[in-house]
Amino acid sequence: MENKKVKNATPTVSNGIEFKSKIEVMVYNTLVQHGFEPQYEPITYVIWSGFRPTIPFYTRNEKTKQQILNLRKLVDVTYTPDFYIEYKGLKIIIEAKGFENDVWPYKFKMFRHLLEQQPDKDKYLIFEIFTKKQLLEAIEIIKGYGTSRENDELNQVLPKSDIVLAQRFIDSRDFESLQELIDSAIIKARKSLNSDNPKEEYLSLDMDELVKLKAEVDVYVEQLQIPYQDDVEEFEDYAEEY
Repeated sequence: MENKKVKNATPTVSNGIEFKSKIEVMVYNTLVQHGFEPQYEPITYVIWSGFRPTIPFYTRNEKTKQQILNLRKLVDVTYTPDFYIEYKGLKIIIEAKGFENDVWPYKFKMFRHLLEQQPDKDKYLIFEIFTKKQLLEAIEIIKGYGTSRENDELNQVLPKSDIVLAQRFIDSRDFESLQELIDSAIIKARKSLNSDNPKEEYLSLDMDELVKLKAEVDVYVEQLQIPYQDDVEEFEDYAEEY
């Protein structure tokens, strides 16, 4: 399988997936070790729509070297990202790069322009990764965006009396305490709403969203228990394939 985005890449099978290069294997394994669920080349975007031309176009016939009329349909130009991740409402695109071919920079610009036209463009993050150090930095950036979205979600979902404490737990990365706080908020809210005189702050709560938040935090706390190798070496081991 030829990697059309990277020159001289070596196809490698890992985890039952046929990757186009060893760098892609490293990116995939590292993302999994850090609790993400990366999808490998799951989406192909049409970044320029083909059409059938009507203006006469004359070009040279390669065999006869004579001018011929060419009105063949121009095919779509497509782009398939290496990795796609959904994380806390974010849509993350990751490209694992070795040495780029000549066409890649132009297609990537067209892809970025396409995303700018999407109604949910504020949910996208795009990363171009050349080293493992950069990948680990990208992971921290992603988690930072996730935390920011969590803060916004907390302000909309939690009872007002719990918001300040919840944000303190997030800032200190004490997610187990955050988990306990949300569990307690659900219990208190249900108890108050079932009483004859429910508190005002609970009347405006969306219990379905609060339960959904609990499920997301529960999953995140569970992911934190997954061991991973804290290896910060760059992709030097893979440079030889280029």
